[in-house]
Amino acid sequence: MSGTTDEKIRLFEPEKYLGHVIQVDVGFLVVSGDSSTGSLDAARIGSFVIIHGDDVGFVGQVSKISNVPSSTGNGVAPAYHIQMLVVMSLENGKLVPQGQRSPYIGAKTFSVPGDLVRGLVEASQDISQSGVSLTLDFCRLQEGAVKVHLTPEMMFGRHCAIIGSTGGGKSWSIARMVEQLARYNSKVLLLDASGEYHRQTRGVMHVHIGYDPSPRGDSKSVTLPHSELLESDLFAMFDPQGQAQAPKLRAAIRTLKLLALEPTLSLNGMLIKADKAKKRFLDAYRKHITALEAPSGRFDVHSLGTQIENECVHPNRSSIENDYWGSFSASEYAACIPMINRIEDMVNSLSFSPFFQPQNSPSLIACLRAFIKDPEYRIFCVSLEHLAFQHNVRPMVVNSVGRFLLNEARMGQFQQKPFLIVLDEAHQFLNENANRKDTQYPLDSFRLIANEGRKYGLNLCLATQRPRDIPEDILSQAGTFLVHRLVNDFDRNIIERASGQADSSVIGRLPTLSPGEAILMSCDLDFPLLVAVEPPDAKPDSNSADFQRCWS
Repeated sequence: MSGTTDEKIRLFEPEKYLGHVIQVDVGFLVVSGDSSTGSLDAARIGSFVIIHGDDVGFVGQVSKISNVPSSTGNGVAPAYHIQMLVVMSLENGKLVPQGQRSPYIGAKTFSVPGDLVRGLVEASQDISQSGVSLTLDFCRLQEGAVKVHLTPEMMFGRHCAIIGSTGGGKSWSIARMVEQLARYNSKVLLLDASGEYHRQTRGVMHVHIGYDPSPRGDSKSVTLPHSELLESDLFAMFDPQGQAQAPKLRAAIRTLKLLALEPTLSLNGMLIKADKAKKRFLDAYRKHITALEAPSGRFDVHSLGTQIENECVHPNRSSIENDYWGSFSASEYAACIPMINRIEDMVNSLSFSPFFQPQNSPSLIACLRAFIKDPEYRIFCVSLEHLAFQHNVRPMVVNSVGRFLLNEARMGQFQQKPFLIVLDEAHQFLNENANRKDTQYPLDSFRLIANEGRKYGLNLCLATQRPRDIPEDILSQAGTFLVHRLVNDFDRNIIERASGQADSSVIGRLPTLSPGEAILMSCDLDFPLLVAVEPPDAKPDSNSADFQRCWS
């Protein structure tokens, strides 16, 4: 907006007149509607207004409407409770520091045209500056249906969180966002928790992990072989308990890694230790110590349960025979039986075949590495729909992917081409139990990405319907929030603590939002914005059950 006289007049047109200021407080004011004018454009909650000052306009937003006695003495008039947002110069339309400025009692108040609000939003992002041409056609102002363009820097530069209860439009927002990103030379990983984004086609490479009895033809089956997992990942899956299980599991893994390097030590794929000499084993261990103590490595996981049994021996055969293992320890074996049974079930189950029976399917990490280098594809969509929920499998897979990308980022892979991770249903993967700092086997790669990924060009967009289940130190790193309808009080309190713009008036509106509506808050915007997300071309496959058809 320039400073022409005509444009100034359009800000304060008589038909947009609402009333005059009757009360001023810090950050808030009350405007009495002037019933004598018969205002043609009465404001609603969420409407934007401008209050006339000497050389500035005070832009605010209606947060509450009540009644006050009419100035004419006849009945009542509407009282608009206004939250102050920004101050703009009437000379050139630019934002100016608010300082101690505030409207006068009696100052006239007018409805704001949507174009002005759009101008303020885009000015906050420096869209008019040279070099800023890439914007997302993502949403429009709910008040006035004016489109607002958002830059990727504003949306993702300080990480992003898309939050909303079931049916509020969260999936709709992700689908629209991914479609917009696919228009440009972007690199985006979409971790699809429930397989609802399979209709995305533009620049998308689809893969799926987990046993799918009827896979779609456009999706490639991928695996995550146990040899690519860290020892801590396997511990998170096998969940050793008590004092005996963890040491025996670790010893069995390292023994089997040694047998893969020195097969002459094995007997039917195992190393029997009870009453056997240690020398050959120790000599070979010292020879391969670097590989054996590395966090990952190849070994025969199908022999793991039996090898754990063979690790259940006394340390020495006697006090003077330290170079021989002792006899079988029945008590240690008894303590390990539950874990052995669990491991045997897992390594032979179809549900865990991507890890323990990968066959000839390509590795998820290898496909992701190829995607990063392939200029043809913009979106790498990984369906986790058929991945098991038990034994920390879902958090472990997502953690492994995050760890790989963080390592790539630390080596400078994304400095020239930023990489975005979109994690849908993030509460399934980043819950407090899996990300506890005090656990012996933390799955914490996303915590590290949230804290340090931004400086390497690795950014997050977390989507969830349960923000209370996301570790607060991860959620608090988000600089942009797109919040759809949110009913739960505790969830709303989480948002209020995580976002500096989410005051009580904003939080109070969240339960009343319609599907597709959201409140956008960002470090790069001067005020929270009520928007309606534009419909995606490829709608997510997240419809509710059709009871009329199925139950008729």
